[in-house]
Formats: sequence, structure tokens, C-alpha cells
Amino acid sequence: MKEFIEKFKEIKNIIEKNQNIILTAHVNPDGDAVGSGLGLFLILKENYKNKNIRFVLQDAIPYTTKFLKGSEEIEVYDKDKKYSCDLLIFLDSATRDRTGETGKNIESKITINIDHHVSNPLYADIHCVITYSSSTSEIIYNFIKYMNYKFSLSVAEALYLGLVNDTGNFSHSNVKVGTMQMATDLIAMGVNNNYIVTNFLNSNSYQTLKMMGEALKNFEFYPEKKLSYYYLDSETMKKYNAKKEDTEGIVEKILSYYEASVSLFLREEADGKIKGSIDLSKTVKSEGVEVSKDGKLYYEGTVSGSVEASDLFEGAYDKYVTSFKGKTDLFGRPYENLVMFDKGQKFPTAKYTVYFPSDFEVKLDKITFSENTATISKIEKSYNKKNNSVTFTFNLGNWNDYKGFFDLYETEKGLGGHPITINIPYSVEIKDSTTSNLGRISADGKCELFYKKLFFQTQIVDITASEISLDIVR
Repeated sequence: MKEFIEKFKEIKNIIEKNQNIILTAHVNPDGDAVGSGLGLFLILKENYKNKNIRFVLQDAIPYTTKFLKGSEEIEVYDKDKKYSCDLLIFLDSATRDRTGETGKNIESKITINIDHHVSNPLYADIHCVITYSSSTSEIIYNFIKYMNYKFSLSVAEALYLGLVNDTGNFSHSNVKVGTMQMATDLIAMGVNNNYIVTNFLNSNSYQTLKMMGEALKNFEFYPEKKLSYYYLDSETMKKYNAKKEDTEGIVEKILSYYEASVSLFLREEADGKIKGSIDLSKTVKSEGVEVSKDGKLYYEGTVSGSVEASDLFEGAYDKYVTSFKGKTDLFGRPYENLVMFDKGQKFPTAKYTVYFPSDFEVKLDKITFSENTATISKIEKSYNKKNNSVTFTFNLGNWNDYKGFFDLYETEKGLGGHPITINIPYSVEIKDSTTSNLGRISADGKCELFYKKLFFQTQIVDITASEISLDIVR
């Protein structure tokens, strides 16, 4: 962390030179977005009483974070108001787009990007992206510590909550010595671990408990594919007056079944759209060895993953069966012959991106991928030098209408033996023999399906592959 002290000094200097400052973070803010943002917000308010400092988010903070002192000062973006500032600070946001309306519409003379995601493309004027940090809250903690600001208990509690969020209450692989030292320091300042964990993790709404109960009662397990699957219809959501945030954690919970390798959670919106997430964390791994070349020491490894193709399209198929198959519009035209396409009315695809630290060399010519499925007609790869990432684009079958695609899907539904597999070799120089953690690889993906309604494209399916992080440890 000490190598970032000069960056911390630069950020502090910019803060001190600007009068009107707005902080923001990603949409649907989690504990780290709230904790890191609130921690920095309170520190700046406490130390620069003559400045106009605001913390503005597109969406309201989760109810589980509202017990934090100072959280009542967090503003929700109002589209009818005009926002402008001298300095805009992005926190815990892998891209500017992830901040939604705040990043899009708030006018600022200068921007700062503070984040820990490997996928961050360094989109601001000043960036402080520390990918080996467990959380953005850990970065803010070190910024406060090394810049000699005094911690108040309110700041310490906010940062501790962010730490608990992104480490899974210290259960994830991103927990390192520095992470535990931060926790120890904050507790020494007066943070009550039980108070934070009870209010944040062990406090649920009636709707949240009902949604989790429905999931645990009704999820399905397909042993041949090692898939845990749950579909939540809009009527059940309506029955309990549940919102999207009340379904958080379901995809991870059903993956906890010890025989499951993949979990898929899908939620039907009130307008009929299907949204959800797939957790592939148990299917992606990295293995490697240390080698000596030209008097230097390297770690050479391969990140790989494999998933049954049909797991990706369960939700789309369910929607097809309930809304399109065998049905016609007012003019007698079959819905199932509607053209299916990607954004911008392009051929339908699913995408998956793997991000590497900047000092990792991705061996592009040795990447391999394969598929044994009729649902994928072609896989394409592309490399983004700016953020050192590889994106795989999966073309969905040789048909672009719903019937054609799902005829292919039905031949494989409920079966194993139709995997999609990728292997990405990489190399990183070990410059310091005392270093054990070489960096963090992350991955995420998305599948969006649309159909044409009059002259407009209407989304029908939006499935996100939950972000995966792999710490490369010697």
C-alpha cells in the first residue's frame, strides 16, 4: 500500500484545492459503496468545514446500512435538479457507466476514480485503483491513515461495514494480512464487530426472509449438470410486496448446496422481463507454476472455466414457453417467430470477459476455447489492451428467431455433456521474492435478448454472470 502514498498525496492536494465536492458510487449500492463513500464523506466534512461536500447516489442505500451515523445525509439523485461541482469523486465503481445518472449527468471540472476492481479502465482524470485491496473501504482506510486524518467512530464503523461486505464477513479469498490489520485497528478505535454484523448481515426485512424461504423451498437441482436453479415469478414478488433488493443473495445461497457447481437465479419483473444472475465461481479456477527464464522468475498459469451451455439459457427458455411458444398476436402471427437479437438489433450473443492486472502478460496466441453444443454456433475472442482483458462472444445458434433457437435448446435441456470451455494462459514476473499475492484476476458476463416491437427494441432477458475474483498466490 505504501507505493500509493504519492497518489494519496495527490488526491488530498486536489481535495484541498476545490470547494464544491460531490462523491458518488455505483447503482444499487452495496455495503462497500456505502461504507467507502460515507467514510470519505464524513472525513472530508469533519476536516474541511468550509467546503460544500455531498454524497449523491442514483439509488437509495440498502435498509441494512441505514443504522450508520451520517447515512441520513446521503442524497438520492433527483433528475429534476441540476448538479455541478468542482470535483467529482467516483468510489467502488468499475466503470463510469456503473454510477448511472450521477456519472452521466453531474458536471465537474475534475474527476477522481478510487476503486479496487481489476476491470476498471481508469476512466477519470485522476485514478487510484488498487486491485489487491479487499475493498474500496480498505483503500479509503489507508488514505485516511497515511494522510494523517483523525478517525472518528462514525468513519471507522462505515469502513468496517464496507470491509465486512466485500470480504463476506472475512470468509473470501481476498482477506489478507492488511485486511485483518485494518479490522484490528478499527476495533481498537471502538468499532463493535457484533454491532456491525448484527445490523448489517443479520438484519433482514420480512420480504427478504420470505424470498429466501421461497427459494430454499422451491429451488431445483439437476444432478447431471450440478446446477441449482430457482425461478421467481412476478406473482410471488407481488404477493409479498417484494422488491429487487429483497432477492439479493439468493444465487449465492442456492450455490451453497454442496453438490452444486453452478447456480442460476431468475426473477420475473412486473412487465414480464426476465432478470437474474448466474454464479460460476465454482467452475472457474487458476493453476500455475514458477519458472526461471533469462535470469528472472515468473509465475505462469492458466485461468480456465467450463459450464454446461443449457445452464445459460434456462431463464430465456422459461420465458419463451410461457409468453411465446404456440401463441399469436392480434393479427395471427406466431410470437415464436419474432426475431431475437442483441443490443442494437445485432445477432443474439452472450458475452464473458476476463480481466487481468496490468502487469500480467496474456498469451493471446495460446488461448483455447471449445463448445459441444448446438446452441452456440461460433465463439469469438477479442482483446482490450486498455484494461488487459479478453472478451468471449458466444453467438447463439444458427437461427435468430425464438423458435429456431429453442428447438436447438430443447435437444439438450436437462442433459449434461454439452460444455462451453475456455482456457487463458498468462505470465507475470515475480519482481519481489517476498511477495506472495501476485494480483487478482476477475471475470463477469452478460446475456441480453431483445425482440422488435413496432419500431423499438424491447428487452426480454437480462442475465448477469456474477463477478468472480481469483487471487493469484504463489
